[in-house]
Amino acid sequence: MSNAAQVPLATRENCDAFARAAEALARRRANEIPDADIEAFRVLQWVEWRQGALRVTPLGQMALIRIQGQPAQAA
Repeated sequence: MSNAAQVPLATRENCDAFARAAEALARRRANEIPDADIEAFRVLQWVEWRQGALRVTPLGQMALIRIQGQPAQAA
């Protein structure tokens, strides 16, 4: 049995929501991001609270690059 910490896995919904959230953060509109999404992104270590502001982490920046590089899936 491994003692390694569980690595949270992102869902497609997390990725889609994170792309929208990053756009909102770039416009300084963090209030537009649902609290549940912020918590999910925090667990994924894509965002952190720093000095009272929500910031994208380096891991979040890498995730965003990958998310934005993927073609949109047809519904």
